[in-house]
Amino acid sequence: MAVAAGAVAIGAGSADAAIRVWTPEGQELVRFRTLTCRVDGAGFHGRAVVRGWRLNVRIQPFSGFKRYPLEYGLGEQLRHFFLDPPGGGETYSNAQEPPPAAARLTLGGSIQFPGGRKRIRIAFPVTYDRSEGEPSIVRVVGTAACSWRRR
Repeated sequence: MAVAAGAVAIGAGSADAAIRVWTPEGQELVRFRTLTCRVDGAGFHGRAVVRGWRLNVRIQPFSGFKRYPLEYGLGEQLRHFFLDPPGGGETYSNAQEPPPAAARLTLGGSIQFPGGRKRIRIAFPVTYDRSEGEPSIVRVVGTAACSWRRR
């Protein structure tokens, strides 16, 4: 957990601010510094692609720039992120339940908007992929800028 805690400690205004993805051993896989964000009738959408890694964030219904708890699974409210590795690997997501034989390592996390619409923060320190049997785990933690399209 020391790795995840270190990411949260980085200031949102810091030059190193990013949503970071790590292995449990501490190897950083990718940093998302900016997401393209929009809000429409279907809710909030955030998207970024870095070195073939794709991050998609959805919040439905969206009721403002506040904190949204994230849980495992496909709950009643759609609050999810999906992280696709390069090369077509298995998707990591909070929608993916821990395998039945594995101990649940955390209850979940959250998506927040510190300071309003300019930044998005994700904290989900134990994220499973969709592999059968022994799933892979990554940590998805940090704050990135939201880039909004001008109309």
